[in-house]
Parts: sequence; structure tokens; C-alpha cells
Amino acid sequence: MRHLSPKELHSLAAHCGGVALLLFFSIFISQGGLERSAGIAASVNPASQTAMSWCNPFNSCNSGGGVTPATCSWYVSPGSVTYPQQVQIGYSCNYSADELAVYVKDSSGNATPWDPGITGRNPWLQGTYQTTPTPDITSYSLYIGHFTRAGNQENALIGTIPVSVSCPAGQTRSGNTCVSSAPTAPQYLFGGTCVVGRPMGFNWGTSNNATSYAFRVDNTVTTCGGVTGGNNNVGCVSPTDYVEDNINRGEQTITILNPGAHRAWVHGVGPGGWSPATSYSFGCGCPAGQVQSGSSCYTPAPASCSNGLNRASYPSCTCPSGQVQSGSSCITPEPTPTPTPAPSCSITPSPTSVTSPGSVTLNYTISNATAASITCTQNGGGTCPTPPAIAPSSGSISSGTLTNSTASAKTATYTISCSGAGSQSNAANVVVNPVAAPASCPANCPGSAAPNCTANAGYTYNSGPNTCTPVACPAHCPGAGAGSCTANPGYVYTSSNNTCTAAASACANGLNFSLYGPGCSCPQNQVQAGSGCVAASCPNGLNITTYPLCACPSGQVQSGSTCINDIVQTGLSLTATPSRVHRGGQTTLTWSSNIGDTSCALTSSATGTTLSTLLSGTLTQTITRRTTFTLTCNSGNLRQSVSILPSFIEI
Repeated sequence: MRHLSPKELHSLAAHCGGVALLLFFSIFISQGGLERSAGIAASVNPASQTAMSWCNPFNSCNSGGGVTPATCSWYVSPGSVTYPQQVQIGYSCNYSADELAVYVKDSSGNATPWDPGITGRNPWLQGTYQTTPTPDITSYSLYIGHFTRAGNQENALIGTIPVSVSCPAGQTRSGNTCVSSAPTAPQYLFGGTCVVGRPMGFNWGTSNNATSYAFRVDNTVTTCGGVTGGNNNVGCVSPTDYVEDNINRGEQTITILNPGAHRAWVHGVGPGGWSPATSYSFGCGCPAGQVQSGSSCYTPAPASCSNGLNRASYPSCTCPSGQVQSGSSCITPEPTPTPTPAPSCSITPSPTSVTSPGSVTLNYTISNATAASITCTQNGGGTCPTPPAIAPSSGSISSGTLTNSTASAKTATYTISCSGAGSQSNAANVVVNPVAAPASCPANCPGSAAPNCTANAGYTYNSGPNTCTPVACPAHCPGAGAGSCTANPGYVYTSSNNTCTAAASACANGLNFSLYGPGCSCPQNQVQAGSGCVAASCPNGLNITTYPLCACPSGQVQSGSTCINDIVQTGLSLTATPSRVHRGGQTTLTWSSNIGDTSCALTSSATGTTLSTLLSGTLTQTITRRTTFTLTCNSGNLRQSVSILPSFIEI
């Protein structure tokens, strides 16, 4: 329904009388008129007490001497809130005055704007609004203000309603707002046993309203440096040695570095500040075996050295470098004489087997010797020359001629002896084989016996290995060897001296002998033309006149009998145009490779064959069924399919 404006209500009251207006007012309230004003929102900003929303006044408010006071009902709900919760204030007043106005004032003196009435009879003034009471507010008061016909303003206190505003948990009042409560002191602080240089654990109780802890250790014996910890994040603050903030647990481990009395304390820290300190006093002793001296610990020296040395002379209970202990003192030992090394010698023949008569090389090594000699003995038959005298140092000598007059192999033993600071000997054997029977002369090289053999014509005799090999055939007269050579056309072979000579000075076929003799034939890929030779056709179909090497130049590819420029490598690609054809139709394949590719292969799934190995090009193919073409290059591969279009038959 539409609510009437103040001007419309004033006119209605003047023409219809009070009864009709009272009836309309009751209907207006039942339809929610108390909750809304014409064009003004019912709620307000919780932080403001001046932006209020009022219902329309329905009549004039008269006032004057002896006039009946206003009759008002009003409320504040709820009566107890937690900041910043809102309260709602509502009122309804009936007043017989010329003009009526209402306002609310809180206990701190903050007042709302006046809600003026209008001139008329049987006046009513009603309204509701919401506001946020601050923690310092204890009550709200409703005031009626009116203007007399003489123009005088009068105010009357209708009543006061108390309210209770509390702060949230963990907060306390500060003036007209709530702030975080200060943390309470940690419930306790204890520490373990303190030994200098060893980790010591501390733990403490909970601090209410704290979000972290600040831990301190006081050590006035030294000025900063007597404590270490895992997170000394503030640093040394004299005389407080150890400072750590922002600890989110109830424990901490530190290491005290000096003995004596210490005090530790911990604060709870939160948005409300720092709590009072909870402290713990303790003493720190030296490790076992050490004693305190001022602000440090040391290990006292025993009365005497455990090894018997005189501690007064040797405080470290060890002898100086280069000396050794002798009873309770140290002495410099006598130097140990260096022993003279024993001599050593060895002998190695090379080779270790010869045929009589023959000789070997005797290699020998000698060290730490003052004299040396080599002797030889042979086991029956033949001779073993006495080796020459040698110096007492490494070297080699010849054995001299070794002989064997028997029919079986004999052994010659060489012994080397050396002396000095002691003596040593070493022996080695040489096998001397009997004289070998002369070998027979090989075939084609007759004679009485090797090495008295003579080579036949066309052969060569080698007395070392006692072999007879044929002489190779001369040029233009090929064959297995001298005596079995065959002359090429235009040549004559003479077996007596194994020679091959030209048969004539002119070609029988008319070719220029000086250019094509004595074979009188054209080179490969040429044919005879009169007395000369001209190019024939290339096997690959290229025009041999244009391409005498039967190959395309670099950067070109063959196309029929000629060469064309190769397509530039512009990237790996493969297209088939068109990609759908009727059976028996043709498609054109165009492909390219990546820069750097050195090989490509274009294959067809229909034939299972390679269509091209060019790096790029264009090719036309007849399609009889669905075919997939694949381009495979060094850098990758691509596929392109060509489909068959369906055939339609008209009916």
C-alpha cells in the first residue's frame, strides 16, 4: 500500500476530522507504517547517532500552559550488548500541542536531530532507529520538544532506560572503545640443570591473552657473550646477554658459556602489550674435571705427569720434538746408522734359443755391488765362449758364437755373480739347437739345396725364407704371373722377358692413337665419333651434354633430363591438395623440411613404398583408396591423409 505524505495527512485531518484520522492511523500501524517513513530507510549506520530514520508524524502537536503532558511509550532493545553490537530504539507519542518534536540523548550527551511534528489535532509521533552504543554509554533518554503558539520552545524529559555495553572476551574498555587486554604473567618458569657449555632447557606456563613470548637471560658476570642459543634474534643487549622474541612455544634451549649465578625471565606478549615477567634464578657449574676461575672454567693440571716426566720441566708431559723420554727427563737419541744395502744382480739372454752356430745378447742389471762377473757352462757338445769381464753396473754384452755338434739341443747356462756388502748370483739358460740340414730348393727355382737355388724365367728366389714367387704381369698384359700373362687389344706379350708392348702406332677402328691408344677405345660414358669420342647419355636420364658428370649441381635436384633449384627449407610441412578426391583422381603433395635436416623420406600407405627422398618438393599421386602419406625427416615426421569421395548413381 502507498503511505500518505505529511502534507496529504494534514489535509485529510483538516477535512475529515480526528476520528477518521485515528482510524487511518490504526490501519497504517497494522500495515507496518511504524517501520518505514516516506522515502527514508528505517535502519541507520551503526557508528552514527545522528543519521536517524523517523516515521511521519500524523498530526500537529499542541503545547501550552496547563496542557496535558505527552503520553509516550518507548523501548531500548536489547538492554545488554557486547560492543559493537547495535540496539534498537522505538517510541510512540500522543501529545496535544501545536507542534511536536522528539529526540533521544545518550548518557554521554550525544543527541539525535529533532523530529518535528505538524499542526493539527490529536497528534501522534512515532519512530524507530538503530544505533551502536560505545562502551561508555550507560543509558538513553527520550525528550519531547514543542513550540508554543507564542513561538516559545519547551523541552520535557519523558524517561531514561539504562543499557549495559561490555567488551568482547580478551578486551577491556578504554574510553569509548575496547582494546585488547594485557597478557597475564606466565604461570611459571623452570629450567634444567645448568652445566657450562651444555644445552639447558627452559619451559614456562601459559600467559592469557598472549600470542607469543619474549625470553631473556641475565648474566652480569660478563658483558654480552656468555650465552648462545638457537635463535638469538635480537642480539646482545648489555647487561642482558640473551634476548629472543616472537617465541610461539612454551620452551627454549640455550647454552650458558660461563659459570656463576644467572637469572632468566619470560614475558607474555600480545596485542594488549607485555605481561609482567615471570623469573627464575639458577646457578651454572663447570663440567666434571673442571673448576671455576672467575667467569670461566678450566681443567687443573695433575700434580705429576702420568708417564713419570718432571711436570716442572715438561708442563705438557711430553718431550720436545727430536727428543725421547729417559726416566723423568728427555734426551736426544743417538742417530741410527744407515745399513749398507746388499748387492743384487740378474741376467736375461735375448733370444733364449738359437741354432748352431749362433749368438745371443746378454742383458744384465747390477746394483749396490763393488764387483761382478759372468760365466758360461754348456751341457755336452759344442762350445760356450767365456764372456768378457764386466763392470759392477748394468749393461749388455754379446755371448759370442755358440755351437752344437750333436744331433740334439743342448743348454748353455750363463751365471752372473756380484759382491759388495754381501754377495748374490743369478743364472739363465740359452737353448742351442743342432745345425739344421740344408733345405731343398722350391719349385720354379731349381738348385742343389738352399740357398743355392736359381729362379726360372718369370720367378724370383728369396734365400732367407727359401721361397720362389712368380713375377707380376706387366701393365696392359694381365694374368696370374710372368709366363701366364695375356695382352690387351693393341698390345703384345713376350714371356721370355715378361714384357708388354704396343702392337702398332695407329688404332684399327680409326680412333686417334695418341689420344685413345693403345687400347683404342672411348672412356666410360662416351662413344666413338670418327677419330674421337663424344658423350653418351647419362644412366639417370640427365642430358650428358649439359651435365657431363651425370649429376645435378649443389642446390639443385633432377627433374627429368634437367636440374631445377631445390625448394628452400622453410620448416617441416606436408600438404595434399585436394584432400578428398573421387576414386582414380589425383592429389598434389607439397612438402618441406626444417633447416638443418639432411634426409627425408615421403612414403605412401597405399603402395608401401618411398615416393621421394628429396628434402622438399612437389609430387602428383593417383588415389584409388584412402591413402596416408608420411613425411619423415631428421627433425620429425608429419602425416596427411587423402579420402575417397562417395559415388552417387542417379535413379
